Amino acid sequence: MENILKRVFKHLNIPLPVSPTSHKDILSQAVATSIISQELSESLDEYRTFRHFFVHGYGILLSEAPMQPLAQNLPEVWERFEREIDAFLASLP
Repeated sequence: MENILKRVFKHLNIPLPVSPTSHKDILSQAVATSIISQELSESLDEYRTFRHFFVHGYGILLSEAPMQPLAQNLPEVWERFEREIDAFLASLP
């Protein structure tokens, strides 16, 4: 989803954030430019937190219980993301 947002930014000539918080900044910029809603951004932020935890080597500390809601909600979050991206792209001149 982040890569899709990056492509939309590129298409719109929106500079990509380059900072230690760039993943979070991408979500904030997507909300600020009305590409996605604040509510969707908050849902995606939960996955961003998981990604950070996993990528930075804390994977051995993961337990199944906190990940279950993320796994169960992913199809709904993806569908919402698709709808919001499609609506945004359809609104472009």
